[in-house]
Amino acid sequence: MAYRPEKRAKAEYRSELRKLAEQMPADYADKLMLVTDRSFTREQAYNADLFHKFRRFPDPEADHALDDAEGSAVAVLNHNRVMAYLVPADTYEAMLDRLDDLDLLETARARANEQPADVSIDEL
Repeated sequence: MAYRPEKRAKAEYRSELRKLAEQMPADYADKLMLVTDRSFTREQAYNADLFHKFRRFPDPEADHALDDAEGSAVAVLNHNRVMAYLVPADTYEAMLDRLDDLDLLETARARANEQPADVSIDEL
C-alpha cells in the first residue's frame, strides 16, 4: 500500500506504482494499491491518525489498565468526561461478530414467511 494525499498523487506517481505492481513477485503481495485521503471517511482518517500516534507514543499505563480490565471496556476520561471506550481486540472482534449475527438473524426473520420458488439449476 502507498498513501499520498489526493492532490499529491500525480499521474507520474500512479504510473510508477503500476510499473512496480507489474514487477512485483506474485508471492510478495496480492495487490499493490494507492490509498489517498479520498479513500477514507473523515472519521476513518481521524481514527487512523490516532492509531498512528498510539503506535509512535505508547502509553504503558493505558495498556496496563486494559490488561487489568480482563476484556471489559475501559473509559478514557478528559476532565471527567468520557471521551472514548477502549476494548481489547478480541473483545472488539467478538462484538463485531455478534452484530453480524444479529444482522443475519434480522434478515432471516424478515424472509421467514417468504414463499419458496421452484428454480432449475440452469436458471441460476
